[in-house]
Amino acid sequence: MCMSLALCGVICVLNSTITVNAQIGKRPRNTVPPPPTTAKGGSALPAGWQQYQFDAAKFSAAFPAKPEEEAEQVNHGGGLRSTTRSFITSNDAGVFMVAYMSELPINAERMPAHLRQSFYEGMWKGVVDGFREGMKENGLLYEVKVLGGRPVSVGGLDGREQDFMLGPLVGKCQMTLTGQRGYLILTLLGEDASENERAYFFNSFKIQNNLRR
Repeated sequence: MCMSLALCGVICVLNSTITVNAQIGKRPRNTVPPPPTTAKGGSALPAGWQQYQFDAAKFSAAFPAKPEEEAEQVNHGGGLRSTTRSFITSNDAGVFMVAYMSELPINAERMPAHLRQSFYEGMWKGVVDGFREGMKENGLLYEVKVLGGRPVSVGGLDGREQDFMLGPLVGKCQMTLTGQRGYLILTLLGEDASENERAYFFNSFKIQNNLRR
């Protein structure tokens, strides 16, 4: 899964967040979020967060601010093409992103286990390559340190979770496949950031049911 544009976007947002925090003397917050507000549908969210519905992307998720959307066309050769779209935003704690690849050549529910695993490995490789490219373009010297990975439920579907570090920053990435789409949900937060916001973000992610065939 080619993620270079999306992850370059994460690096740009992250670089801006770090710069702003340094200028105003902030560090990522290690506090319990304020009393939650009730978003549409009755789900409790931290103050300032909002649940967003992306009908064309067929998912919904809560973000601390309205995410910016980017798109990248990927040519796999042999006449096979796909589109990767990403939705990225940030706050004082760090960066939050959902990305998906559409037009996969095979329906995910028909994939054997080894092929699904190969897709997850390709998606994760795209994350690492995208971070390295983004850091190079922005003059950052952080190293990507891969930590533990495990099976996990993502939006109610079977998926894969990967922990990692980007320099001093704590990252978590979740991936799942459904229909002819692959989804990737990622956070990159400061070491002192509250895990509550990461949990709110991942738990808010939902995929529309009509993708399965």
